[in-house]
Amino acid sequence: MSKVFGENEFRNFREAIYSSCGELYNYSFIREETQDRYVYAYYTFHFNKSDITFRIVLSKIDDEYKISGLWIISIAPRGHVVSIFIAFLLSIMGGLLGLLTFYLLGFKKISISMMVWGSF
Repeated sequence: MSKVFGENEFRNFREAIYSSCGELYNYSFIREETQDRYVYAYYTFHFNKSDITFRIVLSKIDDEYKISGLWIISIAPRGHVVSIFIAFLLSIMGGLLGLLTFYLLGFKKISISMMVWGSF
């Protein structure tokens, strides 16, 4: 793997993860699978902004295990997730506030029927 994914590429990969996910503060082992001469190890790394699950493939070569592959299995973002209903409600309120602002500033008198037809 070091021939394909050298030290510089690994550093760039690591920096890209740190810049988008924050600092690593913990990790946990999920499970291990064995198939022929390969061992699949699954780890979840806990960053400040998200959790990333990696599959690390180890191959047994001359009674030593060497990394043969590295895959990102899942990314679970942390933080506040706004539901679609709340986002829709807030956008409607913003539109009504904009209409009220135009009405109060006296640009053009807006009737209720114009607001109803404008919402479609």
